[in-house]
Amino acid sequence: MVLIKYKRKRLIFNLCLGLAWLSLGIVGILYGEVKWNDYFTIFLGLFYLFIYLYEQKKQYITLTKDAIKENALFGKSILIKDINKIITLPESIKIKTKNNKELTINTQLIDISSKIKLDSEIERLNQSLN
Repeated sequence: MVLIKYKRKRLIFNLCLGLAWLSLGIVGILYGEVKWNDYFTIFLGLFYLFIYLYEQKKQYITLTKDAIKENALFGKSILIKDINKIITLPESIKIKTKNNKELTINTQLIDISSKIKLDSEIERLNQSLN
């Protein structure tokens, strides 16, 4: 199993957004008139903190010997035996299957060390297709 990680910058950005929105909401409730938007900013802060924790734990892509799985909340999964075509573009990798499923991997979001792992796995898959 190969785990393709997010860039640390993305994770820290989501953490900072979550803490900023949460702080703004709490300050609004404690030091001013309580309005609906204060509760909304708290919700937004908690949502970004949830995204940070989820992405920190699950990361971006999981490659196993049987499948490629995008670890988003509603992520896609493709069986390796169904892969028909792999298109490598400068900022993404598109993987297409026989049954018209498509998985797009945004390489701009991937950590450098994970990008090297991903490139070698994509190379291996390309060789097995030919």
